[in-house]
This record gives sequence, structure tokens and C-alpha cells, in this order.
Amino acid sequence: MAASGSQESVRPLAASIGFGARYLAIGAYFGFVLVKAEVLSWYRIQEMFRFHSFHMYGV
Repeated sequence: MAASGSQESVRPLAASIGFGARYLAIGAYFGFVLVKAEVLSWYRIQEMFRFHSFHMYGV
């Protein structure tokens, strides 16, 4: 005897792939925007960890 409340909603594989692809596209777009705005810049990261830019620390 199967309980009527224990049925699980399982998505088809195509819907799961489409769902993941949407988040991948949004993440790639967000990463592209950050790189173009130079928020993610290797030079800035390197400068920060070598303590060359004290304005980044509010000093």
C-alpha cells in the first residue's frame, strides 16, 4: 500500500539541464561584467596583497 503523501516530484533531466544552464549563463554574464569593470583585476588583487594601495584599506 503506497502512501499518497509520500510522492516525490522528480524533474525530467532536460528541465534540470536547462535550469543549470540558466544559472551558468547568469554567472558567466556577472563574471564578465566584473572583469570589464575591473573589479576582478589581477593587478588590483596583487597590489592589495602586497600592501601597495593603502586607500583600499581606508587608511
